[in-house]
Amino acid sequence: MPLGKRNRRNNRPKRRCTIRRGRFFQERAAPSADAARFLRGGALTGITGTGADYASGFPGNGMDFVRAVLVDVSRLKRRLFSPAEISGLYCRRTASKILEDGFVAVQKNEPGVRHIRAIRGCVDYNLVICAVLRAKGIPAKFIREGEHSLTHFYLNGSWFEADPMTVVAHRRPTGPVFGPSITRVTGARLEGIKKARELGAWGEGLDAHDIGIYSILDFKRFNPLRKHGAT
Repeated sequence: MPLGKRNRRNNRPKRRCTIRRGRFFQERAAPSADAARFLRGGALTGITGTGADYASGFPGNGMDFVRAVLVDVSRLKRRLFSPAEISGLYCRRTASKILEDGFVAVQKNEPGVRHIRAIRGCVDYNLVICAVLRAKGIPAKFIREGEHSLTHFYLNGSWFEADPMTVVAHRRPTGPVFGPSITRVTGARLEGIKKARELGAWGEGLDAHDIGIYSILDFKRFNPLRKHGAT
């Protein structure tokens, strides 16, 4: 069952998905050979049990489906863990396990502790999104850009970027407010991706393990500053 159905019973505020750049059509076209590679599951993005039930709970198979999944996944609870606790969760749970647990793991700040990592749940969110879209026959790439994860999916001959953690507002003292968004990957964004690749700040694959992120020790794998010895 989609999370949104349960949340409405708890009177949680409705979250909307921001969609930019052009009109999106609902018809499905056959994926290209390159896109078809991203239909299979990875080590962390296979769908079984709870995940399979979740994926089958959304109607349709076009952009409305993707939007509904993105909004619903963004409603997963954000559970705080200490740095020691989160090391046992980061990139260790499958998409189905994350859905079964019902939360994404977020690192909490501790007074007097120097933090060099900002683990806010983006890996967990996007493992679930990739797995659910593929279960519906929509090619999806797990993307790592610098220290942030997101999803690229393929519909009707075009790649789109889905980010459940787009900054939609800033509030003090709590910080940024996140919301889901979908953007067509064209123009300036393609140029940005090209530059990120050149800097070593871009990774794409079936899931986090597929691009070499296995634990919290790999958090900065695609941080270009790391390539030059900075921390």
